[in-house]
Amino acid sequence: MRRLARSIPIVAAIVAMGGVSALTAATTGCRHVPAPAEVEASRARAYAAAMARAQARFGGVEITVDQAIIDGGGWGRYRSEDEDAAAPRSPPIVPDRVTGQGPDDRLYRLASGNLALGGPTCLEGGSCGCEIAIDYRYLRRDDGRVAVVRLTPAVEVIEHRVPSCGYGCGQPPPPQPVVAGALPVTDPDQLEVIDERYRYVVVREVCDHPIPRP
Repeated sequence: MRRLARSIPIVAAIVAMGGVSALTAATTGCRHVPAPAEVEASRARAYAAAMARAQARFGGVEITVDQAIIDGGGWGRYRSEDEDAAAPRSPPIVPDRVTGQGPDDRLYRLASGNLALGGPTCLEGGSCGCEIAIDYRYLRRDDGRVAVVRLTPAVEVIEHRVPSCGYGCGQPPPPQPVVAGALPVTDPDQLEVIDERYRYVVVREVCDHPIPRP
């Protein structure tokens, strides 16, 4: 089975947060514009706090899982290890719903018999690809129950007005594969999804006449 490292979020879909905007905006005015290092530190603290909340609710320890490629988006598709590479086939979708499963989440049965859960991995994308990702972490308790922790940014935009600015990347990003976390469970009753949001500050430069980047 082809796999990707869990620690690198990969775009599966660009999503809207059903009925509630995921973005808040503020113009700088007299407001402090944080330096990049300050922004990164703020995000890291909020992310860690969200993960700690999930672990406090569920218990267990964090585990690392492989990411199975479900649809390669042009890069190849999921194959079980004993299949011919010329015969791509996605794993079957499991009809059961698990606790906390969202409308865009898909539960798959891998060739090993284990379950894999895939969900949206991009909150905000643009011409440069996925700009704000949704991350997934995994917890397992002593009783074998597993939680998929979805960490979704609650984006706070600080607009920083500058004399000139650009937009775009000059060329479209390559297609990205759809992936799902390959989980150490075979029974849907042993699985749940926990959603946590965390503050994610973004400083965006704005100007009167932006120009496209080459």
